[in-house]
Amino acid sequence: MATNLAVMQPSESPKEKKGSGGQEAIDRLATPELVIALCGPLGSPLHEVASVFSKQLQHEYDYKSIRIIRLSDIIRELSNLPADTSIKKLIESGNQLRADKGNEILAAAAIEKISAARETLNEPQASQQPPLESNRVLRRLQFLRE
Repeated sequence: MATNLAVMQPSESPKEKKGSGGQEAIDRLATPELVIALCGPLGSPLHEVASVFSKQLQHEYDYKSIRIIRLSDIIRELSNLPADTSIKKLIESGNQLRADKGNEILAAAAIEKISAARETLNEPQASQQPPLESNRVLRRLQFLRE
């Protein structure tokens, strides 16, 4: 199976870059992990694509820890829905979450999951990702709005 996966190296390290303002702030926040977001229309094989990426990163590029974060799982968690919830109900619940909490709620929740994964990678005996803390996400959203 052919892939279109490419590993890009920065042309210069963040410490070597000149400039001020936004770029320096971005450089200070740089992390060694790779975050890939997949988005596609209903029915597209995103689970399979994520699986291929995961396998390629593990076997070809020696990544040790790969987490797949699905917004549908976040919607289930924030809306207290069971695992076998229909796609239609997930769409309705996602729309309701955005209406109630703001359009950025799912992105903020995904960022929270990424942050939690970072923390567990640094813990010697971390066996699983901690649960999403909805109130913490909402506090961060409020902070970002101010």
